[in-house]
Amino acid sequence: MKIGHEIAKLRAQKNISQRELASALNVSAGVVGLWETDKRLPSYECLIALADYFLISIDSLMEQDRKHPYTKYKTEYLRLALRRT
Repeated sequence: MKIGHEIAKLRAQKNISQRELASALNVSAGVVGLWETDKRLPSYECLIALADYFLISIDSLMEQDRKHPYTKYKTEYLRLALRRT
């Protein structure tokens, strides 16, 4: 499981749409969709906003991702972050 699956699960538990979550976080619904399909990772600012919105820690939001080797995740995160610039 990756962070996108966790975001989708939390959103479903709260019974809100991607559009509602996007509005609460000041991002587009398309960005939320990209997160949930693991095609894009949330920025640090968005991770904080997600944790605050769902009243969880960033640590628990990313817990499943930590089951993957850290270097693999770090490399993937950096690759996606650089692509945004």
